[in-house]
Amino acid sequence: AAGRSDTDIRWYTNRSSVLALYSACEVFMLTDTSADFVDTWDFLGRRIAGMASTLAQLKKAADGGGGGESGG
Repeated sequence: AAGRSDTDIRWYTNRSSVLALYSACEVFMLTDTSADFVDTWDFLGRRIAGMASTLAQLKKAADGGGGGESGG
C-alpha cells in the first residue's frame, strides 16, 4: 500500500514475481508474429493463471490444508 515503510519479505517477493512475469512476456513478445500480439496476451493469461494457482496452493498449505491426502 502507499506509504508503507516496512521491509516485509513479501513486498520483495511480489515485486520479483511481477518482474519475472513482465520479463517473460517481453521475451515472448519479441517472437510473436500474431495479429495484435494475441499469442502474447494468451501467454500472459496462462502465466497469471499459473501464478494464481501456485499462490492458492501455498495458502492452502500454510493454512494446514496441505495436499497430502490420499483416497484409499
